[in-house]
Amino acid sequence: ASLGKTGLVGGAVHAPIDAPGWYRGIYCRNGIERYIILAAPHIAISETGEVGVYVGKVGSRKSNAGKVSRSCSALSLMQEELQNGSLCVATNEMDMELTFLKQQLSETFKYGQMPTLDELTKAAQAVIQTQVEEILAEIAETDAAAQADGRQHQRRQEYVFISGVQIHGPEHAGFFWLKDMYMKRVDGDRESITLGQLQTVPVDDMLQQVYQADLAKVMFVVQQGDIK
Repeated sequence: ASLGKTGLVGGAVHAPIDAPGWYRGIYCRNGIERYIILAAPHIAISETGEVGVYVGKVGSRKSNAGKVSRSCSALSLMQEELQNGSLCVATNEMDMELTFLKQQLSETFKYGQMPTLDELTKAAQAVIQTQVEEILAEIAETDAAAQADGRQHQRRQEYVFISGVQIHGPEHAGFFWLKDMYMKRVDGDRESITLGQLQTVPVDDMLQQVYQADLAKVMFVVQQGDIK
């Protein structure tokens, strides 16, 4: 995960903390920081079923509107290098993200193996999930040590962790292949979440109650009660 420990900690310390009472139209209860952490690479499937091909949405402000592009372009580039026998895993300081991607994914396949794009994407999903979970565990250990010796006040945190693959489908349809979804409670217990436990919430109405300045600070906004 190129975001790393510092990036996740930076986002967490800027998240709002529940406190008893009303805050900008939302009732806050119990002093808990809450997040949704989404760990997912992306891939495309064209109208003809070709994996990795995506047509930019016509009318979009993006320069690729109406044009055929690759998704994920970084994974497609790695696959192309593998097919050409020219995979380069040397550190490129001008493109560290692609460097890390190729270095870490190359360790998931045997020498001479030629993975398909969907196999590369699933490998990326597994690596991302493992790394983010390891970072979260290390952050929890660091916080616990700081609280034990009085260097930091006790932080009460809960988060929902969702991992899978984002899929760009035909006619600009969006899908999500779900691999894992669970909640980490403030007491440390991990609870699996099934699709049957989810319910529709008025996200637009909820976000309208939050100032734009807050949206720039908060990684994710979770309203208590979304998960039964």
